[in-house]
Amino acid sequence: MITVALWIPVYDRVVVPSVRKVTKVEGGITLLQRMGIGLVFSILSMVVSGLVERMRRASALAHAGPVGTTTLTVFWLAPQLMLMGFAEAFNIIGQIEFYNKEFPENMTSLANSLFSCTMAGASYISAALVNIVHHTTAKRAHPDWLTKDINQGRLENLEMELNSSMPSSSLIDQQVF
Repeated sequence: MITVALWIPVYDRVVVPSVRKVTKVEGGITLLQRMGIGLVFSILSMVVSGLVERMRRASALAHAGPVGTTTLTVFWLAPQLMLMGFAEAFNIIGQIEFYNKEFPENMTSLANSLFSCTMAGASYISAALVNIVHHTTAKRAHPDWLTKDINQGRLENLEMELNSSMPSSSLIDQQVF
């Protein structure tokens, strides 16, 4: 949220006027380009998240402290959270702006409510995905990727798997809509 709060005024007051001069587009870039940039930031945040989790796990296993502790600081989460903030600033705000500009005036509230419903649907899909991962990755000798002991699990594998499916799902979304 801090990234969004800091980035939106900079984007609106500095970036858009500069890019507008080059592209001759009212918002600097089109709304679909803005959403695409948000998807790229989302993919980058998942890559960084997986890499940071690998470092955290290696550090925790190497130093073998109490359950789940590591010598890394919480500030290692900052890059991925900043990238997620940029993804939200570009993609989600771009989508809402797209609905408000492209839909007829009497349908904007319907479009925004459908956006909220898709966010809720995504939460249900996420919960189903976690259950699927629990059941499919558990083996006799190894715990599943999302076990209670975070050092025994393989959270980075899930993050990389999600990352590899993001481009294909965004292409499907663009073909459907």
